[in-house]
Amino acid sequence: MSKKKMHVIQGFVCAVVFFASFVIYLDKQNEITKQRLSVPKLEQEIVELQEEIALMRYQIEQIDHPESLRHLLDQSAFAHLYHPCEKEVLVVQEGSRVQSFGIPASDTIAARTR
Repeated sequence: MSKKKMHVIQGFVCAVVFFASFVIYLDKQNEITKQRLSVPKLEQEIVELQEEIALMRYQIEQIDHPESLRHLLDQSAFAHLYHPCEKEVLVVQEGSRVQSFGIPASDTIAARTR
């Protein structure tokens, strides 16, 4: 082959490599731009979720408030509930056997919490 043909082939190969590198570079830049454009949307979603969490915490506090619980007690749906007397409360010590409730004697509270 002549030197002229070799220079043409080398020039063509260089142009192809340059073009391929340029296309890869543009693709990466496009991906970076997409990511940058999605950041404000994600920030807005985070703010909305934080506001929703704060609202839910407030609602939970309102539900757990003693006044609210007393109001629920007055409703007919919860009329069957009552505050147990002290002798109605069963206190079970850790490691004690609870055979009287139909649980085998070998099964202890400590074994069930593991």
